[in-house]
Amino acid sequence: MVEPAPRVEEPPAVVDAPVAPPPSPPETRPAEPEPEPEPEPEPEPEPEPEPEPEPEPEPEPEPEPEPEPEGHRVADNPLQPSALVPADDEQRAKCAKLESQLAELAARRAEMAECVARFEVAQFQALGPVVEECLQLRLQLMAALAARSRDQEDAAAEAAAREEFDAYRSVCDEAIERPALAEDDEAELKRLYRAAAMACHPDRVEEARRELAHELFLRIQQAYRQADLAALRVLQGEIAGVLGMTAVPAPSESADELKRRIRRLQDQVADLILAIQMLQLDPGYRQAARPEEWEPFFAAARQRFVAECEMLRQRLREVGA
Repeated sequence: MVEPAPRVEEPPAVVDAPVAPPPSPPETRPAEPEPEPEPEPEPEPEPEPEPEPEPEPEPEPEPEPEPEPEGHRVADNPLQPSALVPADDEQRAKCAKLESQLAELAARRAEMAECVARFEVAQFQALGPVVEECLQLRLQLMAALAARSRDQEDAAAEAAAREEFDAYRSVCDEAIERPALAEDDEAELKRLYRAAAMACHPDRVEEARRELAHELFLRIQQAYRQADLAALRVLQGEIAGVLGMTAVPAPSESADELKRRIRRLQDQVADLILAIQMLQLDPGYRQAARPEEWEPFFAAARQRFVAECEMLRQRLREVGA
């Protein structure tokens, strides 16, 4: 018996396994900069030991001040530390400007006073007799009423009427008929009056001399009313000797003294401006400033006084005086 040939097993077929794709390279990111390390704080220096204070030397005794010569001694005043500091040119210029302004205003005030004085002279010459008669009749009526009633009010009215009449009589006794002057003499009379009135004005005279200046001014007015040129000339010399004019600041005047002078001049200028404004508003000056209207004014005033005199006579007849 023939044996069958042995079966040869075939090797298994080799199947190609799928090849995996190669892995993609990892994404590369830019490397972030690493933070710089903070600097380490420097160690604080150790404080140096303070040196021990040296002992203060004992103060030496101050030398006694030498006595100042007479005439150069300055009064001690703690409120004026700059008493010896010279004033600057700007303050002196301001002071000079105020002095000039004060002189102009005083001259203006004197001119206005002269205008009023001329008006009063003309008024006295035009109305003197009738005014005196009217005042005398008023006094007679008040005296008759007081004697009949024995009343205090009537007695006070009589006293007021007597005082008014006596004051007018004193003016009449002082006033005389104003003489006519030549043109040059009249101009000199006006010039002297202005200068004298300006020198005697209270705002240009020291406090201690104001009473004397007022007395001189009354004499000036009387001389002007009487057109006494010789008297005004004498008064001009007397005023220059007694009062003098406002002095210019001395070069040695201190800054504080000059400041006080400037404030005083400013007050005087303001007072003069106010006085001029008040006089400009005064009815008497406004009438005096219009010489062309004097005669009509005097005529109308004369008629009023005549009418009042007639009324007073009628009242006196009624009370049986």
